Amino acid sequence: MKSLITLIKIIVAAALIIAAVIAGKSQGMLDVPRLVYVLLGMVAMTLMGFTRSDITAAFKHGAGRPGGEKELRISMHFWEAAARNAWMLGVLGTIISFIFALSQASEGIGDIAARMASAFITSIYGMILGAVFLIPAFKSMAQLSALPPSEKSDVPASSDNYSAPGLKSENIIGYILFALVLGWIILYPLLDKTMGGPLNPAQVFIYWPSLLIVAGGAIAMVLFIGETGAGRPISLCLALTGIIGSLIGLVQVLISFSGRSIKGVAAAVTFVISCSFISLVGMMLIGIPMEDRAVKYLDRKKPLTITRLAWFLVPLTALIFLVLTFILVITPIRKVVE
Repeated sequence: MKSLITLIKIIVAAALIIAAVIAGKSQGMLDVPRLVYVLLGMVAMTLMGFTRSDITAAFKHGAGRPGGEKELRISMHFWEAAARNAWMLGVLGTIISFIFALSQASEGIGDIAARMASAFITSIYGMILGAVFLIPAFKSMAQLSALPPSEKSDVPASSDNYSAPGLKSENIIGYILFALVLGWIILYPLLDKTMGGPLNPAQVFIYWPSLLIVAGGAIAMVLFIGETGAGRPISLCLALTGIIGSLIGLVQVLISFSGRSIKGVAAAVTFVISCSFISLVGMMLIGIPMEDRAVKYLDRKKPLTITRLAWFLVPLTALIFLVLTFILVITPIRKVVE
């Protein structure tokens, strides 16, 4: 009976996936390279933050295998991290696609608007995959809640005197794969298309005012906070400085737009997008993998709510800023003759 129920679940899931693919293809929503980017990026981030034993145990628990309290807590974090990674990778892909949409020569406002709109497809992929990976996370949570009190003794170690664990071979492979995926999605459009739009992609990816506010501000905050072993202060500081920088840039966009300064709008848009890009990449490369690797060593009975909020709020904020920028960019303004 249990095998039959499992088979029915697989058939239903497969039917939903097939229906989504057919619907997406008919509406122009199926973009294989962007989907491959999200999937490969998820594999990379998983390897960056977890060991082979953690990954194997998480898949077994996700399939319904029972486990102890510590094992289930790690598995629950693994699946939550998978959902987070899909979401963040989707938004990061949208930011990069958005940059190139504004960097390419266009045939008019309609052409550039269509390319900017298609950039949000990557976020849709990340959102869908994130929702899928939350299912086994809830499953592990239910298993954890169902444990009898006598079995709830396998508690993770305290964070007191914590020292960061060394990198495993799979972690190093994950970093290499992430660098390759990020390099592919950034370098391939540069080789394939002609630049000529209002933004210079190289300047957006490495924009020194954004680096100063996001990276410099985060480093200063971490030095004041201290205790960076678990990666939590790093992620939170990068999230905070990224949001602050993007908000400052958005204010500059509005001021320049009201003053009908095309040059000012372009500079402010560069600042907004660059702040979002640097903040997300910093979190994904430094803070988040450190925190994932530390999960088995820290007391996770009371997870940091603010950390989880940063995981999902920063990409959402970046999307909101992109949408507002999108609206402002496609709204025509007349240049003031000075």
